[in-house]
Parts: sequence; structure tokens; C-alpha cells
Amino acid sequence: MTQTTAAPAKTPDANSQMAKEAADFLSALIRIDTTNTGEESTTKGEREAAEYVIGQLQDIGLAPQLFESAPRRANVAVRIEGQDSTKAPLVVHQHLDVVPALGDWQHPPFGGDLVDGVIWGRGAIDMKDQVAMILAVVRELRRRGAKPARDIILVFFADEENGGVYGSQWMVSNHAEVFHGAKEAISELGGFSAWIAGHKVYLVETAEKAIGWMRLTASGQGGHGSFVNNDNAVAKLVAALARLDQHHFPAHLTKTMRDFLTQLSHVMGTPIHVSDPEAVKSMLEHAGETGSVVAAALGTHLNLTSLEAGGKANVVPPAASATVDMRPMPDQRDAAWHMVERLVGKDIHIERLNDHIGMEASDDGPIYHAMGASLTRLDPGVPVLPFMMPGGTDNKSLARLGIAGYGFTPLNLPESFEFWQMFHGVDERVPVSALAFGTEALIDFLTSY
Repeated sequence: MTQTTAAPAKTPDANSQMAKEAADFLSALIRIDTTNTGEESTTKGEREAAEYVIGQLQDIGLAPQLFESAPRRANVAVRIEGQDSTKAPLVVHQHLDVVPALGDWQHPPFGGDLVDGVIWGRGAIDMKDQVAMILAVVRELRRRGAKPARDIILVFFADEENGGVYGSQWMVSNHAEVFHGAKEAISELGGFSAWIAGHKVYLVETAEKAIGWMRLTASGQGGHGSFVNNDNAVAKLVAALARLDQHHFPAHLTKTMRDFLTQLSHVMGTPIHVSDPEAVKSMLEHAGETGSVVAAALGTHLNLTSLEAGGKANVVPPAASATVDMRPMPDQRDAAWHMVERLVGKDIHIERLNDHIGMEASDDGPIYHAMGASLTRLDPGVPVLPFMMPGGTDNKSLARLGIAGYGFTPLNLPESFEFWQMFHGVDERVPVSALAFGTEALIDFLTSY
């Protein structure tokens, strides 16, 4: 296929004070281990990272507040005055926690090393890069004596990597006043460059799938492994898991994905027949890494993630359990849970560990077009497309307050950069040039929208 033609991208100066600060902040934040294991006894907490953020904001005369939902589980918020405070304020949020750094890394996962123009470490992409860029942008505005176009509610959340129980969910439930007046928010996973079937695009997240984490438990007759056992908990559970794994949820398109496919067809110069979602899904799965990730947003799916049963070869356990990660389409959440109940049967107890809504915001409003304009001013001629993120962000919690959430962490990345593998993977890293682009795009957006 022919590569999309585009004017050369404007190359932001990676040596500018704003870009250098973003790189320095990111390295410093990576060195603060904020690992979130999902268990309070082993989770590090975000307190030191929160204090670091507070220090950078206080340094320019701001007065951020610290909200600690539990010992060391820290959230930070500050409101920044804009040029026109009659406009609804914009929530700009990011999270301070990271997932565990497993596996063998080329560079220490909490070293924040700068090697050949690339910063390595856990959180470099998810999402301390946005924390660092926003801090640099806010400080640059102060240096220029400038203000954002509207008031900004800047929030740094705890616990995003475990559903926001101590972060966004807690803040919405206990400190909704922080978000007073806001109608829209921006966060992670959007505004980045990507390649689909050889064509460069920028993807702005306007929708997220729902989340359905569950623990399935089967009970039975425990006993000696040498006896006949017709009420075996392990057998019941394995049979139920097999039914779940073999079930095929049909492909399904929401407005966001219809718009994405319509615009992608123009980019590719090839008709995409949205009337056949299964064929579209198959096409995307063979359209490179980004295509295969986006294909996950064309229907509900689930993965079996853990098993726990017994402990000795000759002992039949009285119970067996497993965890499942289900990601329903935003408008199919209830139907997906009902299907799980039908498939596993009455003998299996279902515990809902995380039952979070999906969401879909407009991809044809002023904020979406403003994000796109900021990207194309820096990289002319490259199309900007809406997409649905298969995972979830803290935008889900803000949706409870009627705040429409978008993903906008702008990064102009090399085609060879394995962006999606950075999320929760080994050797997470980000080019400094991408941070320079991101700070320029963010300051353009915040001063124009």
C-alpha cells in the first residue's frame, strides 16, 4: 500500500527548557518506586511521587492540595486560573502509580536512565511521561507569563493500576468539589502516532470498553485422591472455564469505531465495509500491531488470568477458584455479565472484583477538533482518528460526575517503536524527542482550547 503523504513534521527542540524539564522530571519520577501490586501489604504507595509533584508546583507559586485516601495512597489536585474563567474548566489528570516491573530489563526499571536519547524505566509510557510533560508545560506557562485558555483542574491520582479504589473513585466519592464545573477531561492513551497497514495516523481516544474482573469459585467434596470423587471442585471449575474460553462474543461496532473505520478507509484508499464487523475485525488483526490492538475494541472479549486449587497431588481440594478479565463493549456490559452467568452455570460462584462502566464521548465536538488541530500544527498532513481504548483509565470514575473523558498524551514516535508492548511490558521506555513533541502539543492545546 502507498504510504500516507504528509508534510515533514515540525521538530520541536528537545533542548528547549520545557523539553529538558520534561525529561528530567520523568527520570526523577521513574526513580520513585510507586509499584502497585493490587495488595495493600506490598503496594509501595504514591506519597513520595506526590510530594515531588507538589514541590514542582509550589516552586512556581501554585498551592496544590494533598488528599491521602489511606496511608501513603496520595492524590494531588490544584486549580490553575485560565484566560476565561467563564468557560467550563478542563480536568487534566494522570496517575502516579505503576505496575510491577517483572522480567529481565536491559536497564534498571527504576533507574530512569537516559541512553541514546531514550529514557528507560517503569512508567516511561504508562504514565509518568504525561506527569512530567504536564509539569513542564505548567512551568513554561509561568515563565511566559501566560495562562491556559480556560481554568485547568490538574489532578494526579493514586491507584489507577488497580481500578482507582484509592484514587479516582475515592476522589469522586469524597472530594467531588475538586471537579466542580468541569465537563471534560483529558488523560492517557491518545494523541500518539501509530501506523496501520503502513499509514501514519494519530489516534485520540474518545471511548473505553467496560471492565469486568471476576473471581469464579467452584465448591465440591474434598478428600483423598485415591477415592472415587463425583463432586470434584477442580473438574467443575475447569469445565466452566473451558466454556468461557470457547465462547465467541460477536463483533460489534459503536459510533466511535464506525467513525474510526470510515476515516481509516479514506486514509487507506480502500473501502471498509462496516456492515460486516467480523471481516473488519479480521482485517485489522492483520494490519500491524496497532491494528490488532484496535481490533480488540470491536467486541466484548475475556481472558482467563489465574488459577488456584489444592496443594498436593493426592488431596482433592474442597474448592477451586480462577480469575477472569472481561472487557465488555460500553453498551453491552449487562449482557456480557448475563452471558458469563449462563456459561459458567449455577454451580460456580461469581464474585465481581471490578465492575466498571465503559464510556463514549463525542468525536465531533470542539475539544476533539482542538486536540486534532494541535497535532496537525506540529505534524501537518497526518490524519487524526478517534478510537476506542480496549483497556480503561481514570476517566471512567470522572464519568460518574458527568465529565466526558478523552485520551490525549501526545507523542510523535518512530515507526519502529513498539508502543503497545511498552504497557506493562519489559524495557518500557520513551524517546526524549517524543516528550519534546508532547510538551509542544500540550501547551498549544491548553492555550487554544
